[in-house]
Amino acid sequence: MEQGGAREEVRPPYGGGAAVPASAIRVPEQARGEHTHGEDPHEAPRAQVRRHSVRGQILEALRAALVDGELVPGQVYSAPVLGARFGVSATPVREAMQRLATEGAVEVVPNRGFRVAERGPRELAELAEVRALI
Repeated sequence: MEQGGAREEVRPPYGGGAAVPASAIRVPEQARGEHTHGEDPHEAPRAQVRRHSVRGQILEALRAALVDGELVPGQVYSAPVLGARFGVSATPVREAMQRLATEGAVEVVPNRGFRVAERGPRELAELAEVRALI
């Protein structure tokens, strides 16, 4: 913004790059606190933000491995071994497996890991349908 004939410039942080006129920088209306639709921001529903956490990625990978039959029903898998397979520590694997345990896909085996739940004929047929759709 010009004041007294001087042009305001914005310099990149840490001294790198050339100065840019402040008028050349576009800031979205939402970032300036302006509401483009006349909505009260306190009344508007919050957008669902998808987080790409390591645990979430491992959970998706484990679900895919279960559906594809890579994790064998009845077999016990330890979090450290699965972590090494996915290139992560045991913690996100353990958290993802706990989530799968609440869904009934695996069972917790104390001091050993997690056992993949056995599937009945009906569940196997449903999994086959899911695989066909994928």
